[in-house]
Amino acid sequence: MVNKLDNIPTFHLMNDESKIFPVPNEHGEIAIRWYLDVDDANSALVAVQVLNPDVPLQLGVTSLGTAFALTQGWAPNGSTFPLKLMPSSVVLNALTQQMQATPDSSTFPIFTCDELASARVRPFWTSAEDVRATWIAADRSPETFPAELTVLDISAVIQLAMSNNSFDGRSIMFIASEKATDKAAQLQELEMERERERQAKGLGDEPPPLEGDEPPPLEGDDVTPA
Repeated sequence: MVNKLDNIPTFHLMNDESKIFPVPNEHGEIAIRWYLDVDDANSALVAVQVLNPDVPLQLGVTSLGTAFALTQGWAPNGSTFPLKLMPSSVVLNALTQQMQATPDSSTFPIFTCDELASARVRPFWTSAEDVRATWIAADRSPETFPAELTVLDISAVIQLAMSNNSFDGRSIMFIASEKATDKAAQLQELEMERERERQAKGLGDEPPPLEGDEPPPLEGDDVTPA
């Protein structure tokens, strides 16, 4: 079930050795963070680069399935920092206004729409705007777009699919935003170019793992943000 999440990319900070770099939040709490929203990841990149001017940083890509498994403790990792999955800040702010309450800090919302589902396929999106984009792409009128969408926490959906025999998890489909997919492809191509350069200089013995293989190494005590 978790491998279905691999359709969605997440973004992390990494150094020039392709090791994932930890990020402090506004309270100074340092963690390895995987961002669903590339704009959030870019904002973190700018802030952390200012704190670490001597460490060249860039964005990298990890599939949501891999990031989810790591944050749940389902996959081994060597990090000395907590592991955090970061939902879109724009989506969380919209939900806060809609609910007139602040969602739990561990909430990772995903959206579904009965009108776009069938007995064979139950799609989930990472934002209401992505649902709307699919609605319009399916030649449906914007005026008939549902006023309310079903919003669930991603952990609840995964647990339901894995533990409830009456729920057919095979119907679940996770859909990434076009923006995230395009950015992930761009970053993966840049990483392949960097690896080719390392190979040419004799700095690497083998290519980096592809999505779906081992996750990239997590940075430990040897690099600590200021």
